[in-house]
Amino acid sequence: MSPPRRPLLAVLLALAACAPPSGGGERVALGAIFPVTGPLAEVGAAQLQAAHLAVDEINAKGGVLGRPLDIRFRNDGSDAQQAGRYAGELVDEGATVLIGGVDSPLALAITQATDARAVFLSGSATATTLTAQSAQGFTFRTCASEAGEASLLAQRARARGLTRMAVIRRPPPDQSTLVETFASAFTRGGGSLTVTVAYQKGASSYRALLAQVLATRPEAILLDADPVDGAQIVQDFVLTDSGSGVGWLFTHAVEIPSFLTAVGAHNFSFANEGVGPGTPTGSRYGHFATAYEARFGKVPAVGAFSANVYDAVYLAALAMEQARSTDPEAVRAALRPISLGGSAYGAADFTAMVEAIAQHKDVNYEGASGSVDLDSSGDTSAPYDIWVAGASGFTVVERAIRPVD
Repeated sequence: MSPPRRPLLAVLLALAACAPPSGGGERVALGAIFPVTGPLAEVGAAQLQAAHLAVDEINAKGGVLGRPLDIRFRNDGSDAQQAGRYAGELVDEGATVLIGGVDSPLALAITQATDARAVFLSGSATATTLTAQSAQGFTFRTCASEAGEASLLAQRARARGLTRMAVIRRPPPDQSTLVETFASAFTRGGGSLTVTVAYQKGASSYRALLAQVLATRPEAILLDADPVDGAQIVQDFVLTDSGSGVGWLFTHAVEIPSFLTAVGAHNFSFANEGVGPGTPTGSRYGHFATAYEARFGKVPAVGAFSANVYDAVYLAALAMEQARSTDPEAVRAALRPISLGGSAYGAADFTAMVEAIAQHKDVNYEGASGSVDLDSSGDTSAPYDIWVAGASGFTVVERAIRPVD
């Protein structure tokens, strides 16, 4: 039986209280920048919990370089400017590795603020621009880029026989190229876009926007939005236009329980499909999921990328061990080798990995979220799930799909 759930704020306060104090030269600082307020708060809180879980496990097994890891947390409030400012502060305080960047604008702000002064790992920023703007190779991610997701969405649209689609996208400054990649793949396959419009963030109603979109007579609408605004858009559609016969395609950004709750799971009576991160499987994910539920009283939500953040912390810790240093240049150079080649280990084998590294053996960290093999650009590849939103929640209809364009 799972322990009773605690309110989110109480959980976060308890985590802060249990964390080691930030002072003292004997601790290894790990900067953590996540939103626990604002429209991305649900995802940020889940990722912060996963980071704390990884740090606590690592510290229980001796820490890093014989010293405890110390999470130095900042709440960016879902705001890119704040994320960048806090990143600079954390580096100035001595953090040479940062974890966070829930979405791509937040991650890009962190990357741009730290330059080559710190290694940065994100578990959920998917924009291809993050690869292009990686500061001298110091930026890594344990999730797949959005290029595959966009191609898969276009493939699914074509498979459903759709030829006319509209797009509702995030407002500027949107660093994502998902919409452009989708549009290219969809039109190349013979489809056409009737309109592409950006919504206004935080609006109380999107009925006028929906009227503009539906006036172009699309067969379906692709929605790329944060969970809060996305839910409002779909709520307004349900109240005014659900009988229009127009279907929806959703990106991974709304694969969050609060999106279903806000819209009302029973209201997804219209045709819809979404693409999100592949549901992790296997014993390594099982170890993470069991520990997460025991600690926080709930199973990890796949759409929150919490397993990816858990893996990012482990990779950072192992890279420091491999480098025998917290220097960002040394950690950067050690990250990729520790993620591929050599003998495979999981998070439960942290002590064995540290011993193998000390004996100059090759170690290959295999993550809870997947293999997390990092390429020369700091990216990894991963499968996707295709899901449908409905009364039963998010129901996966096809698993581990890799896009074929």
